[in-house]
Amino acid sequence: MNEMADELGVETTLQENKTDVFIKAPYNKSVPHSFIVFDADERMEAIEEYLGKEIDFDYFMTSGIIEQHYMLHKRETVTQILDSFNHYKWRLIRGMIIGNYPKYFEPLNMIKNYYGEKYAFEYAFLIHYAAWLLIPSFVGLFVVAKMV
Repeated sequence: MNEMADELGVETTLQENKTDVFIKAPYNKSVPHSFIVFDADERMEAIEEYLGKEIDFDYFMTSGIIEQHYMLHKRETVTQILDSFNHYKWRLIRGMIIGNYPKYFEPLNMIKNYYGEKYAFEYAFLIHYAAWLLIPSFVGLFVVAKMV
């Protein structure tokens, strides 16, 4: 993977220990310790670039042989993400309300590593939103119970 990324010039994240700044730069195999491990987007980009050099997907699509092409998912990894999410779901929701959520971030980190930061952020937002909607829902249940 490192050889292919260096050859194709895939942009990956530089590792900066002293700051929270993330810098994208073309991968350089001579200094691999300066780069963070490839995330999902960078890995997919490298694989698509490599396959694009070997196979002319545009030709196959214009000639009608294929309609579209997508990367396959690793079913075992997706199952691990779902299991982790089911295990930590209520702890993560409770943690979003009371503030001790970082120790339950395993499913979000797994989503980030597999699908990318965009989808992990969306999941984190939805979990946070659902957690904070629990409070008014209990108030609403109490009001309806009083009316009945």
